[in-house]
Amino acid sequence: MQLRILLLIFSLLLLALLLYYSDFFKVVSLLAKANVFYVSLGFCLWFFGLVIRTERWRYLLSKAKIKLGFWQTAKVYIQGMFLSNVTPAKVGDPLRSVLLKASSKKSISSSLPSVFVERIFDVIITVLFSLLGLFFFYSLSLWLAGAVAVYAAVFGVAVYFLISERRTRKFFGKLSFLFKFAKLEKKVESFSRSLHKAFMKYKNRRTLFVTFVYSVLVWLVEGLILWVSFLSIGISISIAFCITIVAFTTLIAVLTFLPGGLGSSEAVAILIFTKLFNLSIAEVMSAAILSRLFGYWVYVLLGAVLLASSRYKWKI
Repeated sequence: MQLRILLLIFSLLLLALLLYYSDFFKVVSLLAKANVFYVSLGFCLWFFGLVIRTERWRYLLSKAKIKLGFWQTAKVYIQGMFLSNVTPAKVGDPLRSVLLKASSKKSISSSLPSVFVERIFDVIITVLFSLLGLFFFYSLSLWLAGAVAVYAAVFGVAVYFLISERRTRKFFGKLSFLFKFAKLEKKVESFSRSLHKAFMKYKNRRTLFVTFVYSVLVWLVEGLILWVSFLSIGISISIAFCITIVAFTTLIAVLTFLPGGLGSSEAVAILIFTKLFNLSIAEVMSAAILSRLFGYWVYVLLGAVLLASSRYKWKI
């Protein structure tokens, strides 16, 4: 808990420093003059992105025989995004399954693989989009190669364990000492077996293809949000470039381990846009703030409200 708070404070300080060196008053001036139409369009894109993300998760949950309504799923998803965005490197993602059990009494082992599969496809799409971006920022290819290597290693190891029931059970058995305080040791074996069986339900080609399409749409919308953010302050940037930059900054930001990549994502965006375009730091920072407003702060604020107003009975 203390580490999470320290990292969040560090992220906010980094963001404050970026604002200071970007000429704070110029950033405020640009944001005050932002085009209302494009700002409204940004919020519309956020909602459209939420619909796609929710439908993707509903689709994956349905493969695990978990049937939920759209708004019921969206509510849990938004709360999960809040937890994910305030935890280092989005390690709060699995808590979505805990929320789902608290709200709908669905077992964690049956829903957790859907979250994991989502993240696998998010990584695949962001890597593919980033690779396309090498046409724009080849000089940063070393950073991309390093990021891809780390993600490939982490997800490769995870898949290696999950595709084998024996390895899954053995892995959780090794971690059993973590559950002693909660008297969950006896549940480890049954949980690992259920987790493996649920994960294997997603090996169907059609399921993988549909999830891939949903994931492409998710990240196209994220790119469009950045594009609209620049248009809001009167700057026109290639849509293709914005899509690749969002993918690239996301990959790098998560590896910084800062909550939601807050601060680090803006720093990478400033580095790239000021290097490749004739833009001031203030202009890039203004667009980054608007993009974060649509893609980050809405989830954080709305998720916090929904989580605080929910009456869950926490039982693992």
